[in-house]
Amino acid sequence: VIFGNVEFVSEREITVGGKRLSGKKFTIATGSSPMVFPIEGLEASGYVTNEEVFSLEDLPGRLVVLGAGPIGAELAHAFARLGSNVTLVDLVEYPISIEDRDMADVVINQMVHDGISLQMNSKAKKVLREGSHKVMVLDGKDGQELSVPCDEILVATGRKANVEGLNLEAAGVAYTAKGIETDLHMKTSQKHIYAAGDVNGKFPFTHMAGAEGSVIVRNAIMHVPGKINYNMTPWVIFTDPEIASIGYNEQRAQQEEIPYDIHVEPFEEVDRALAESEYQGKIKILTEEGSDKIIGVQIVGLHAGELIGSSVIALNKKMKLSDLATQIFAYPTLSEIHKKSSGKYYSQKIFSPKVRSILKFLFGYQG
Repeated sequence: VIFGNVEFVSEREITVGGKRLSGKKFTIATGSSPMVFPIEGLEASGYVTNEEVFSLEDLPGRLVVLGAGPIGAELAHAFARLGSNVTLVDLVEYPISIEDRDMADVVINQMVHDGISLQMNSKAKKVLREGSHKVMVLDGKDGQELSVPCDEILVATGRKANVEGLNLEAAGVAYTAKGIETDLHMKTSQKHIYAAGDVNGKFPFTHMAGAEGSVIVRNAIMHVPGKINYNMTPWVIFTDPEIASIGYNEQRAQQEEIPYDIHVEPFEEVDRALAESEYQGKIKILTEEGSDKIIGVQIVGLHAGELIGSSVIALNKKMKLSDLATQIFAYPTLSEIHKKSSGKYYSQKIFSPKVRSILKFLFGYQG
């Protein structure tokens, strides 16, 4: 283990800590850093990112969070629960917009209930310093200028791949503004150089970096061919309630012009959720149109991150709704929501208007 700044000098050599090292194969896993867009007065007034925010010694009485993606939404909700007066700002129409609006709305309603001020369709224009506090000036959605006094600003406007200083040009490794380009074997444009984690700009999740690292070990060390499957990547946004996804949601299915059917079951139909008084939420399963083949699952509600585990297995094993409907889930647990949502699909088929009519006649005939 050698600590120091690393730089490629050729496709087979690097320098680190004053030493020149050569290798047959390389893996680049330098991660990412917070992306901070230039805003007038921001640097002079000061700010924190998700990397410094956990070192704050005092709770900001008033906090402005720039960026309503997963990181911004999670931290905004956390600080609101801790007692900060939080304003969440973003150019997008609604927070956590990577998720379908009906799923995100469950979280948004709770945010509003917890006192978070949502300034969507708004752009940070400049930051002023007024005595001991700051003022964030916004271009609001109605075109009017809005001033938001605050004690601290948290910038959560995205991440950028850590490629600066690596001299990737000397190694012949191609990269873009998103990160180092890799194939499904995690190989870069140089077949002996691999890249895993945030630096390749694919999915910025710790569990994804681990999966990509495993693929690299298989291909580079064990010589057992393996590919990564990004379509089966689960993720969880740790707001309260949580929101979890895997596979296609409606947004992604529409972007790829994939026809689909929707199967929804609210948490209020699950006895455990009622017992916990945590019935805000639902599961939404997407299947191929006219089929019961599962292509995506989203869950918003209590312990959604734990519940998505069953969906991870279902999608990876190419299961159908019938496979979920015939499983036995322990009662009373939240996991029953999988069986209820899939079972409803078949009950609608079994008890169609035609079948109902026949049963009504038979029972009527029997008296």
